[in-house]
Amino acid sequence: MNPAAPDPAPSKSSRIVAWAFGIGLVAMFVGVALFTMWRAARESGQDERAAAARAELAPAAEALTRAVESAQTPRAPAETSAPVRRYDIDRTIAVLSELDTATQEARSVREWVDRLARQDYANVAPKALEVRQRTLELLGRLAGQLDALDDHDQTWSTYRAVLHALKAANSVIVGMPGGLGNAPRSDLREAAARELQKSLAEREQLLARVRPIEAELVQLANESAPLFRELLVEWEQLCLTRDAAYLAAARLDWEACARHARAAIAAAPSESEAHLLVALAHVEGGVALPPEVADLRQYLDRFIAAHPDQAAPALLLRGVWRARGGDPSGAREDLELASTRYPQQAARLRERFDPYSARSYLRQTSAGRSITGMFEASMLGAGWFSPELQLARTLFDAGDREGGKRQIREHFHRRRADGQWSLVLYDLEFCEGLLREEFAAQFPEVSYLDLVIERPMFGDDVAVSIANRSDVTLRNAALVLCLRFVDMHPDDYIAFAVAPTQPVLPARTTTAYDSFDVSVPWGGKTKTIDQLIEPVRAILLTDEAVFRVDTIRYKNERIQRYTSDPSLPRVSLPARLEQALERVRTQPQLVTLRTAGLVSQDVRVELPREFLALGPLFRLEFAGQRFDEAEDRGAVRHVLEEERIALTFSNAGVQLALKKPDELRLVARSLARTLELVFVRGEGGEYALARVE
Repeated sequence: MNPAAPDPAPSKSSRIVAWAFGIGLVAMFVGVALFTMWRAARESGQDERAAAARAELAPAAEALTRAVESAQTPRAPAETSAPVRRYDIDRTIAVLSELDTATQEARSVREWVDRLARQDYANVAPKALEVRQRTLELLGRLAGQLDALDDHDQTWSTYRAVLHALKAANSVIVGMPGGLGNAPRSDLREAAARELQKSLAEREQLLARVRPIEAELVQLANESAPLFRELLVEWEQLCLTRDAAYLAAARLDWEACARHARAAIAAAPSESEAHLLVALAHVEGGVALPPEVADLRQYLDRFIAAHPDQAAPALLLRGVWRARGGDPSGAREDLELASTRYPQQAARLRERFDPYSARSYLRQTSAGRSITGMFEASMLGAGWFSPELQLARTLFDAGDREGGKRQIREHFHRRRADGQWSLVLYDLEFCEGLLREEFAAQFPEVSYLDLVIERPMFGDDVAVSIANRSDVTLRNAALVLCLRFVDMHPDDYIAFAVAPTQPVLPARTTTAYDSFDVSVPWGGKTKTIDQLIEPVRAILLTDEAVFRVDTIRYKNERIQRYTSDPSLPRVSLPARLEQALERVRTQPQLVTLRTAGLVSQDVRVELPREFLALGPLFRLEFAGQRFDEAEDRGAVRHVLEEERIALTFSNAGVQLALKKPDELRLVARSLARTLELVFVRGEGGEYALARVE
């Protein structure tokens, strides 16, 4: 072998290396090409998915765009001389809540978009709608990060998770937690961002998809949190003013009611509740309407045109006003029309945002329940705001007793049909207080009906029966229990309808309703039979009449409470009041008025203790002066002293000595009625009761 000849083994190895390098280089180029193609296809798919998502979301986006553009359309030069608020704060809060409800209730993207597209955005704050617009844009971009849009359930789940996270970041709208405070904007933004990131972090799979637009979502939460808080503060300020008007109406102080209502209207000209309260103060208290309004009919006609969805209470107010003005046929026309609108209005209220349910803290006090009670009554046609009960009162006044009874039955048939059992007690109290003997006379045998409640030895079931000890058979009998549990206010009840409605309650027979478990949600907890406070009261709705039914235990306690002498026959509280008034009329010396205190600077009035049944608020009026127990805090002292009601009006004696009026009036206001005790000045300068009006 020639030693100079090349070794064939290394040459072969070099060729293998070269081939391997070449193949690797080709594979790398192929890989790069494939990756580039895959990335281009993915980006193209993202664009296609985003475009498809935008098309699916388009109806909602277009509805929001139209609403924003409409709200931002400039007015004519003649109308732009002064800044005008272009939105209704009540409507804004309601729509924002309804949009969140749509997110919670919708079962698909299509259903959610349809609800947003059909939403009425009139009079909603444009800035709030712009936030919703930006949210839709981000959802469209988020869709590009999804693997496919074919899986609509997964797509909607992703959308809803993002929407819920944004809602949690801006929970000031619906949850309304804590006090309002005056936190700086930076604090609100930081809190919103932390809440959003926390919500997203709890969903790892979603977080990966959201990552490309996470910064924009955080920015949206940052910017919208202060806006939503400003809207809530504005709304709460309106509620405070309007609540004051409701409370004044509840104590029958119509001047204060109208004053607070006008202040609410000045702050929010397009709101609706305060407008109705102004009309109520005019109808019930004779308070003058705003100067720009010629008469109540014009005022309510304008209200109905602006708020057709709340026509029922406006028609009722107009009907009552026409009845008192001597137009019975016109009154009946309005009241009957109102009765046809209340079921529709009640259905809408159940579907939409209820501002008073959202402020559940109101139920924790008697004053708060007065506010919510008046709102529900006006919106759902209960109590004073019932067209049937108002029509019944006019018929009773005209001597048509049968027609009045028929209207009472009509009202409670409507209440039965809409299932609003919580208002039955409110309705009954109105009937007892204002229709008085006419209402009680519908079924005088009521004392012979007993509520029987039994609890078995084992289990939590409750058995309920009605013992009919009368000789009258009742038909179509629906039973509503009024339940009170521990931690509830003494005047607060939960109404519970016991199934089933009984076709008949035969005379001299005990009829059993179905047994049931007591499990009632209240205050974020579930109340059970062990927490029930007895005695239980109930209301029975029948074709013949509507009345309270009580247990024997309650009847016994009531007799002990309201009858000082067991030998005397039982009488109703209105009858006791009439007895007290008759006693005063025949013995006016029982009521005294004189100066008191150091150098006689005060006025002291003493009334018989029987006036306790009236439960009034007092006001002393003379020579343009007024000393009001409700309005002039600290100016009136109202106490019980043995057998007397003692009233002391601070510093009224000074004014009395200076003015020396010939006449003074002591006004006693209550839900039942308003009385005026008129005192006349004698020759010696002393004052004596002259008459009761």
